Amino acid sequence: MAYQIIWTENAREDLKSIVEYLKAEWSVTIAENFLNECNSKIDLISHFPEIGIKSNKSGAIYRILITKHNALYYLLEKNRITLLDFFDTRQNPEKNMFE
Repeated sequence: MAYQIIWTENAREDLKSIVEYLKAEWSVTIAENFLNECNSKIDLISHFPEIGIKSNKSGAIYRILITKHNALYYLLEKNRITLLDFFDTRQNPEKNMFE
């Protein structure tokens, strides 16, 4: 059984910003590859939600790497997964509200 995926506005805006950056600084192909990887990981967690690493702050929040530079944080609830935030792993870890 696949869990229902819920997008927060924050997660949508983060993804949009990442894709726009990749298109502007790298290429449309790189941006499309990132989106494909993102969709693949979201599909994976919809079937196996506990595959991610639990957050230090909350046992219900998990992290999965999309690329080596981007992590996705999500909240696992009864029958759904809420996508919370994309985090650039190169940032200062103190900026990460989930760890």
